Amino acid sequence: MTDGALIARVVPDVTGLDKQFDYVVPPELADAVRVGSIVRVPLGPRKVRAWVVELSATSDIENLKPVASWSGIGPDEAVIDLARWAAHRWAGRLRPFLLAASPAALVKKAVSSPPRTWDPAEQRVLDPLGGVIRLPPCADPLPTLLAACSSGPILVVQPDVDGAGLLAARLRGAGLRVAVTPRDWAAAAGGVDVVIGARAAVWSPCPGLAGIVVIDEHDESLQDERSPTWHARDVAVERARRAAVPCWLVSPTPTLEALAWAGSRASRPSRLEERNGWPFVAVVDRSVEELPVASPVSRALLEACRDPHQRVVCVLNTKGRSRRLVCRACRAQVTCAACHAGVSQARDATLHCSRCEATRPALCNACGSTRLAGIGIGIARLRDELAAAIRRPVVEVSADAADDAVASAPPDAVFLGTEAVLHRVRS
Repeated sequence: MTDGALIARVVPDVTGLDKQFDYVVPPELADAVRVGSIVRVPLGPRKVRAWVVELSATSDIENLKPVASWSGIGPDEAVIDLARWAAHRWAGRLRPFLLAASPAALVKKAVSSPPRTWDPAEQRVLDPLGGVIRLPPCADPLPTLLAACSSGPILVVQPDVDGAGLLAARLRGAGLRVAVTPRDWAAAAGGVDVVIGARAAVWSPCPGLAGIVVIDEHDESLQDERSPTWHARDVAVERARRAAVPCWLVSPTPTLEALAWAGSRASRPSRLEERNGWPFVAVVDRSVEELPVASPVSRALLEACRDPHQRVVCVLNTKGRSRRLVCRACRAQVTCAACHAGVSQARDATLHCSRCEATRPALCNACGSTRLAGIGIGIARLRDELAAAIRRPVVEVSADAADDAVASAPPDAVFLGTEAVLHRVRS
């Protein structure tokens, strides 16, 4: 039994170690060590980082080793209790949740922010008990965030990092003090009006927390793919319940879990507002068009591309010129000479096999003819067709393209690419 000294129970930051250890806090560190502090402790032949999860005056272990040093501040006691709940909820270890709640770099002290200049008057009123807010995908979430800020500091969880940065810039423009985590973890710990970030932001510090907002609650990126597979929505709901503050889940298509949690506290816009907030989808029947059927460009696409006031983004998940080729002379399908798989026509007119990576000239296997016809177009062919049919520049965007390629494109450019073009071209 150890008496008369401050005992710190810690969780070592060691992969695969699911155990807590007791250490004596030296007198010179007694004022700095708190629950949630990040310290270094001796563990075997080395010193490792650890989180203090409990402080007591006694321990059942004799001859305890002292804490080596204090490294910085970490999650507070309430977040550590929340991490214990999450470890039980998702049957995982405590360490992954403490990692998510800790700053990316060591923080010695919280950073205070200047007073805000925002006036909360004349903001829309939200349900003070929280709930589900159904907004169309084209609706602006900023009025909802400003309304939530009217009662005090809020925590905002956004599925993607880029979206969080854009919202943070707009909130700062409205006069609010904003911290984007994990970059501004020290400022968040010091106290701001809005703490915003991606999935892990739900663990961020927010002194005086008055509400939590989860944007696009339906997005699957809010759930960690690694074990434990915790979900930011469920953590936000539990954290709000423990802090006795409202939690608002914003989504155009709320999940069943969110609707079951909200019950009668689920709001939705009018039918007309919701219909206007969804993008218009048109299905084009090519069989009734006067354009040649072999052309990959429809009349509706040509009309949209020829309008200089419209931003057009074409998505086609097929690279090259064509994925399937047939010989115009003998009607045989052109395949790879090595593995007999289908071949695609590259930009340099050569045939490429995606299975064995073989490349050969554009010749028919059966008759040797060079007259090949494409069945199923690729990005390269669609780009050539569009460039020949419209009087606007066509910019091809791929997953490995530089961001400045989109930024330096002409204002009237038509963007074309695979699914990556949706993440690189902003509306």
